Amino acid sequence: MFPQVIQGFNVNKFILLGMLLFPLLSPLQAQLSSDRHDLEKELRVIEVLLIQADERPGHTEAELAMVNRQIRLRERLLGLLGQEVLEHEAEIGELDDQICYIEESTDDIREKYAESVRAIYQLKEKHVWLSV
Repeated sequence: MFPQVIQGFNVNKFILLGMLLFPLLSPLQAQLSSDRHDLEKELRVIEVLLIQADERPGHTEAELAMVNRQIRLRERLLGLLGQEVLEHEAEIGELDDQICYIEESTDDIREKYAESVRAIYQLKEKHVWLSV
């Protein structure tokens, strides 16, 4: 593949750089995802315990503590989900920037190609041997 250079900037290197930066973002996303899964798992355990406690008559202090823990875990889960959303929005912004740049560079390449075709056509009319 020939490198596409636009105004001194190598498009292939820009695309390669973008592909190399995305793995750097994934460890943070993996950590957020892991934390979220852990919280969801703990919430499921608490929900099962609360269902079992609900079947017994009378409510104890331990049940109240479980409900409070469940509330705190859900708040943390919401916080983690908010962080994940922000990370994804940042990725989307970067991808948008890359798409815009690639579209602009493609338009420039098309214009240069059209200019080249016109120039060759004009030369072909002037020099018959070029058409052969």
